[in-house]
Amino acid sequence: MALDGVVSDLHRILAMIKFYRGTLAPVHTLPDDVLTRIFRFHHSLSGLGGDLSWSKIMLVCRRWHSLIMSDGYLWSFLDP
Repeated sequence: MALDGVVSDLHRILAMIKFYRGTLAPVHTLPDDVLTRIFRFHHSLSGLGGDLSWSKIMLVCRRWHSLIMSDGYLWSFLDP
């Protein structure tokens, strides 16, 4: 019984480490306006038929999804 609790705690700690490791990536330090400009630049180069579709970009993380959905210009290019 006690061992199950330790294993559960270790799983919780591992999940936290994985979460925080992802937040340390340099792209996560970019301000929202810079990231939005990058998304707009991507759109200007590839349009909707690019190798990296909007649906894939929006699945990267909640922040990217929110930025694309909150930018009227980018939002207007999403498929319904």
